[in-house]
Amino acid sequence: MFQLIKLDETIHLSADLGAKMRLFGVYAFDDAEHTYCCELAPSRFLIHVANDIDFNSDVSDDEREDLYDLINRDDTSDFYMHSDSVHWFSLYYPEMVKVANVDFDEEDSLNERIDKIREGWHTGSLMF
Repeated sequence: MFQLIKLDETIHLSADLGAKMRLFGVYAFDDAEHTYCCELAPSRFLIHVANDIDFNSDVSDDEREDLYDLINRDDTSDFYMHSDSVHWFSLYYPEMVKVANVDFDEEDSLNERIDKIREGWHTGSLMF
């Protein structure tokens, strides 16, 4: 079962940008899969799906569009997160973790499943 996790990534922005918005990275992970990255604790592989941006109310529509393009022009990296950390988010911030309700075919590859999740995000059928 794939789940989505929404992580606050505003800290990675410059002070100028951070004053205008909050940036959240939305990642998908397969809850049934885990990896050991040279450690005893298992990790989840988080695959970037989209950026979710909350602009401050004083940011104009034109500036929002420019900032949106700036944030989304570069690919965001996928990464590993300890399974305990993912579990911690689901306990203490349940609004930040949700099941990705997407219909997959059994023979879908990982890339096909992620493409379907991204499509669901961009069409609005998956959202927080």
